[in-house]
Amino acid sequence: ARPSASRSASPAASPAASPLRQPSLRAVALLGVGRAVDGAVLAQHADKAGSVIELHGLEEAASKLLQRAGKLPAYPGWRDRQAVLDEYGNESGRVYALCDPSALCVVFVGVRGERQFPERLAFGMLQEFAEKVHQTESQCSLSEAKAGRLTGSLKGMMKALMKEYSDTSKVEKVMQAQDPCVPRGVADEESEHERLRR
Repeated sequence: ARPSASRSASPAASPAASPLRQPSLRAVALLGVGRAVDGAVLAQHADKAGSVIELHGLEEAASKLLQRAGKLPAYPGWRDRQAVLDEYGNESGRVYALCDPSALCVVFVGVRGERQFPERLAFGMLQEFAEKVHQTESQCSLSEAKAGRLTGSLKGMMKALMKEYSDTSKVEKVMQAQDPCVPRGVADEESEHERLRR
């Protein structure tokens, strides 16, 4: 009976180890919008696959950027970034921030450090996000809403953007445009063939 018990313990070890693997984590971990004048975070969505420690670090970096925007004060098109450090002092992620054209809101995105995420792509995502925020919410609601009040109305859009910009093919295309030495994926080769046919 004893040998059979030792055999049954070994298969149980492999499922327990699987949650420690992190290849399924998306590149974009956090997305939100804050009010420029007082730094109130009006809406925010985080990737649930991330840890509490990771989220705390990203939120802290976003808070620093919002405080910086309020002190300036931030002007239309203002942009900045803040590194997120782990317990060993290594960069584990980065938060980017962009002020909208009306200087009313500052949108921010947190990306994970273990993946290469081009800065150009981060600010492109924020520009699209800012446009969609103003399409969804009025200036009155953005000016007067309390912290967290707009999360419900913007949650679906934030989730969709985070999923779209975590697509590795999108990241690869931007990196290829920045550095020709970066290997191209199948999607890029197919698009090149299509251009040659035209």
